[in-house]
Parts: sequence; C-alpha cells; structure tokens
Amino acid sequence: MKRVLLPTDFSESAWNAIHYGLKLLKDEECHFCLLNTFDVLYASNLVSANQVSPAFDTAMSVSQASLKETLHKLELLENPNHSFEIISRNNFFLDAVKDVVEEKNIELIIMGTKGSRNNKGVGFGSNAVLVIEKVTKCPVLVIPKKSKFYGFKEVILPSSYEEAYTDDSLKPIKDIITRYQSNIRILHIREKDELSEEQKANKFALEDQLEGLHYTFHALSNIDPAMGIKCFTESMQGDLVALISKEHSFWSRFKESLTIKSVNYHPKAPLLVIHQAS
Repeated sequence: MKRVLLPTDFSESAWNAIHYGLKLLKDEECHFCLLNTFDVLYASNLVSANQVSPAFDTAMSVSQASLKETLHKLELLENPNHSFEIISRNNFFLDAVKDVVEEKNIELIIMGTKGSRNNKGVGFGSNAVLVIEKVTKCPVLVIPKKSKFYGFKEVILPSSYEEAYTDDSLKPIKDIITRYQSNIRILHIREKDELSEEQKANKFALEDQLEGLHYTFHALSNIDPAMGIKCFTESMQGDLVALISKEHSFWSRFKESLTIKSVNYHPKAPLLVIHQAS
C-alpha cells in the first residue's frame, strides 16, 4: 500500500492538489495522511504548551475541525482503495513535513503550489519551494492551482546529461509512462554548443534505460532553465514535468530560480521532483 502525504492549509490550492492526487491514484491502494500545521508560540518556562496554552488549544481545535471536514468530503468519494488519517502539528511547516515523512514512511508528497505573487506574475509558493529543496527522501508532486487530472499524454524530462540516472530515480517516471502510454520529451538546455564526452555517455545510457518507450530528444539554448522548461512544456502541451535532482547538479539551479522574483515561472503543468542520492 502506497503511503502518501497531503499537506493542507484548507485553501483552494490545497484542495485541488488533494483532489488531483486522489484521481491520479484512484486505482492504487493508498493510505493518505492529511497534514495541517500551525505555529503557536509559548513562554519557554511552560512545562507543556500542549496542556496549558489556551492559544494552542484553540489552534488545535480549529485544525482538527477543519481536517475532519476535509476528511468527510474525501470519504464521500467512497473509494475502497483509499484510507485516510488526519494529523495536526504545532510546528513549522517544513519540520512537520519532514517528521511525518519519517514517522509514516511516506512514499510520495502531493501538494499545491499556492503561488506567491510577485512583480512578474505568480510562481511557486515558499512552502512548495521548501519541500522541493529540503525533503529528499521521497518524490514530491506539486500541483498548480487550476490543474485537473486527465492522464499524462506528454511528460517532459529536463536533463543536463551531467549525471547518469539510476534505475530507482527513473522508475516513478517510467511507471507513469507505461501506465498512461505517455510520450516522454527529454529537454536539454545547452550552456555550450557541444556535449562533453561524459554528457554524451549519459545521454546514450538514458536511451538504453528508456528502451521500449516512446521518447524524443530536444534542446534549447541561451535561456534560464525555469523559463526554458516552462516555454517548452507549454509548446508541447505537457501534462507533467519530471525533474530528477541531485544536490549539486546543474538542475539544482532550476529550483533556485523558482525563488527569484525576476523569473516568471507560472506553472500550468504539475511538477514531479525526484531526488537522486549523490
């Protein structure tokens, strides 16, 4: 049974991500953990904030009530493949997510973007960026606010060819492609005119790993990675962008660019981030 974390702040964006995730996984046996966090400060000399803080009691009551309301709506869908639990945590969002991933052996996180508006448009919210960057033990699927699930006809896989992919890293992507008979479009954003020998070897290895699947190679030049991915995905009517990330890889700059206000990365397709160990 797949164990999936669904963080929620009860916003429209969070609900859309939850609904997207349940449709995506409707035929799989899954246990969903709905997580809501709040941050109640309390005096350091209190023995137990959970027992003596009225602010904590109020915040916990609101969180639990809202989670139960969300759970009720999900149970009305009556999918026998799905079970749920609700979790309220008095903690910073990222710390709570990391804790639950460890405690519940989470295999996938599905969350909304809740885009933060800037002077160029709407991009990823700070919580989504934090999870993409800092939670490396399981894949993260980030769902734009207006995305609806209709399957995956076109999957975009950006690659620098600087690192060889492990079979474990590619498996979630290959599973999607096989299930939905997707086309996979491998996008390389060139920094130099020619690939190095190592990049050529890694590209050939990727071809071997994708044997039997429908794939094509593409390249762009002289463009910011995030903007290049956005433009290419829109031109190909991409249904999903899958990003395999290593901490010090070229594509880590994609994540960095999500936080730069001058980069108008307004995603229309969901983003699947898979962390590959160094």
